[in-house]
Amino acid sequence: MTAYIFPLEAVRKIRRHRLDLCEQLLGYVLGEARKLDAQMSELQSSRDLQLSEIRQGTGEGAVDVDRTASRRFYAGRVSVDIAEVEHHRHIVGQQLELCRHAIVKAEQELKVIDKIEQRRREEFDRQQERKEQFEREEAWQAIRLTTGGT
Repeated sequence: MTAYIFPLEAVRKIRRHRLDLCEQLLGYVLGEARKLDAQMSELQSSRDLQLSEIRQGTGEGAVDVDRTASRRFYAGRVSVDIAEVEHHRHIVGQQLELCRHAIVKAEQELKVIDKIEQRRREEFDRQQERKEQFEREEAWQAIRLTTGGT
């Protein structure tokens, strides 16, 4: 029996490679999203600390205006940083969505090749079976003719 060779194996390898690349990119983008989340948490904590210190500094008694102004400025700067990180998170969110769509498409394209291969393999197997059946019948006929039909 001859072995089946899938003529579109190179296409399958290319599509598999593309899927692998998309999955690697998704992993990278997810890592970036985690970094941004950690950075956002750190910035929010820093801003909350500054605002808390401002509230504590403006309570009863003497107010250190320079310190309060410095804290307010720093809290404002942290708020700008938070807005920047939010913007980056939005961009990373879009990248995640694009990666997920690319993975879905790559998986679908790979499934198409797999289905084609399955159908062609089944057809190959059917042809091989017919060929073998024909050869068995010829051999049987040859044996009958050489033994005189008995």
